[in-house]
Amino acid sequence: MKRHDILVITTIHPPYDGRIYERGTRALKDAGFSVGVIAPWDIDLERFARDGIPVYTLPPATKRLDRIFHGWRTFRAALRAPARSYYFHDLDFLPWAVLLRKLKRVPVVYDCHENYPIEIVHNKDWIPGFLRGPLSKLVHALEDRCVRALGEATVVVPNLLERFEQLGAHTTLVRNFSRFSPRRLQGPPGLIYSGTVNPAYGSEVLLEIARRLPAHVPLYVPDRFPDPETKANFENTVQRDQLPITVLPRVKPGEIDQLLGRASIALSTEQDLPNMHLGYHAKLFDYMAFGLPIVASHVQSNARIVGQAGAGILVKPDDAQAYVDAALHLLSEAGREERDRMAQAGMQAVQDHFSWEAEQHALIGHFQQVLNSSAQRMS
Repeated sequence: MKRHDILVITTIHPPYDGRIYERGTRALKDAGFSVGVIAPWDIDLERFARDGIPVYTLPPATKRLDRIFHGWRTFRAALRAPARSYYFHDLDFLPWAVLLRKLKRVPVVYDCHENYPIEIVHNKDWIPGFLRGPLSKLVHALEDRCVRALGEATVVVPNLLERFEQLGAHTTLVRNFSRFSPRRLQGPPGLIYSGTVNPAYGSEVLLEIARRLPAHVPLYVPDRFPDPETKANFENTVQRDQLPITVLPRVKPGEIDQLLGRASIALSTEQDLPNMHLGYHAKLFDYMAFGLPIVASHVQSNARIVGQAGAGILVKPDDAQAYVDAALHLLSEAGREERDRMAQAGMQAVQDHFSWEAEQHALIGHFQQVLNSSAQRMS
């Protein structure tokens, strides 16, 4: 295996994940680094190449308990892979990353995608309620200890930047902005939601919105359910109540326009929970990049993006009728001027403030510092 400048590691995400591959890995490759990827895929270990980037695949974990053993398999693959630095993306790999750092004696950088301790309490429905509080505290302590040991991290939101810097880690904010050049998609009348489909992100509200929509206005959601049970319950409700919801197959990040082009109004239905006030929801930037006016829940994260950009209408998070009223207004002849203004404002905001083309320099700069410092220590 070739010795890479940066070997990207994920134990959970597919090889061509939006943040990990389409944005981060490609940006590092385009900046002149030699980059490879270790990722789970549903085939035996092989090597692929796309965009000149080799991808080394491992069989994915099919059950939650298997994630423990999958971390060990991924660690062994990384240990065999020569690299000047490693860049990993998943919480479950943290202990293995610390061991990798000690054995390889090269930088290992943690990309923290989420506020995991808060997510455990409010967004992990598969964890029994009585375990969430203690598990959240345990994860917080483990994450703190591992970040101190690694000393290198990139994060997606400012509060994580502050937290990790207080731990003494060299940390860079790399926000999850859209890679796409702003351009207008003018799909047929209808609503699209492109995020995760679970209660914290408003799956129950989506069902209620569909109950209140006119029959000729469809609602599209992606096959992005956290587990088979949630998917089955959602689809059974759609079928039983004959709701105008179509569940669409996932598309690759570079083909997101195939999903968003099916409708002309976008939804963001996050509920009023602590974790929904802290982060940036990547779908908002996709919506705005493609000129889709947004009807979004009035939580802090949405207000900070949609509200300030003037790219949509904010409504009470759990008020399905408010989403419907706002969407139908924007679809109407009376709402055409407002719809066009919001579409233009969203595209302009992406171009001026929320583009990956600008944000990628933070990631590139982080690894330039990491590799330069490592080279100086080795000389």
